[in-house]
Amino acid sequence: MATVTKTIHKTTGDYSTIAAWEAATNLNSGADIWKGVISDAAAYDEAVTINAGGTGTSSYIWLTADSAVAHAGVAGTGHARMNYTGTATDAIEIASSFVRVDWLEIQRSGGSFGNSDEAIRVSSGADDVLIDYCILWAATSTQSDTDGIYIGASASNPVNVSNSVIYGWVRGGIHLQQFSGNNTVVVNADHNTVAYVGQGTDEAPYNLNQAGTATSTLNTYNSVAMGRISGTNRDIHLFAQNASSVCVLAGSHNAVNSVTTAGAGTNTQNQTSSVAATDGVVDSAPATAGVYVTDYTGVTTFDFTPVDHANNVILEAGTNRQGSDRKSVV
Repeated sequence: MATVTKTIHKTTGDYSTIAAWEAATNLNSGADIWKGVISDAAAYDEAVTINAGGTGTSSYIWLTADSAVAHAGVAGTGHARMNYTGTATDAIEIASSFVRVDWLEIQRSGGSFGNSDEAIRVSSGADDVLIDYCILWAATSTQSDTDGIYIGASASNPVNVSNSVIYGWVRGGIHLQQFSGNNTVVVNADHNTVAYVGQGTDEAPYNLNQAGTATSTLNTYNSVAMGRISGTNRDIHLFAQNASSVCVLAGSHNAVNSVTTAGAGTNTQNQTSSVAATDGVVDSAPATAGVYVTDYTGVTTFDFTPVDHANNVILEAGTNRQGSDRKSVV
């Protein structure tokens, strides 16, 4: 196995666009890792579909940033990023299994959001996906069904989202959806902050929306899911629409104030050891028990670095996830 590393840079890279790097994918009969490294701080305004088809944990597609231009946890300029201003599609669509995307800021901006525009869409049948250390946000979305990450059906192996910050999306931060058949959606979400998301009836930072005989399972640990753009507080929403639909929420040591359920199906909550903030929002002014971050004053300046304060419930002890079987490309 070899890692074939190619640079993506507007002027001096092996490829000048992310799409060109993806189109050139060569996994050498399933024996290589095809790694694209963004090495400049330009805002890549493009929509990319990753469908080259990884074959396993030793042969997959990997899009990342050079350490010299990796973000420091806060959106802005000066680091590797995408800012897609188009409409009616996703910034990144993951349409094949064994794909890894990490250390990128991905923003959707502009005034022309279309139907189901996401930062990342994991299509039906794309399994063993890892999204890690990403900042996924929207500044101007008014379209009702935009998500940070949309996840369709997956098979027995999960989609993994970890160490990421997701905010500003009207429908869901992480949205699990399957409307027909008996497919299964499984997501493992560790060490994420999903906040300032959702303003409609069935929308929330974490949103499970199943119909037919489909089943969705969200396993989330050591994460914040809190604070809607507007409307009644709803941090995790389970919506098993039909009698045969199933939504399962599992995990532990999360900061979540409100879990709501709806629909005629089975909604199961197996969370343990989670904490609730009395004010129900993410903010930057410690007073009573809550979730407190450095800057929560405006979507273009949000900084979710935790404030070191006795009332900050997200600084409580979590659960050790080291060595967990994530079945992903790591």
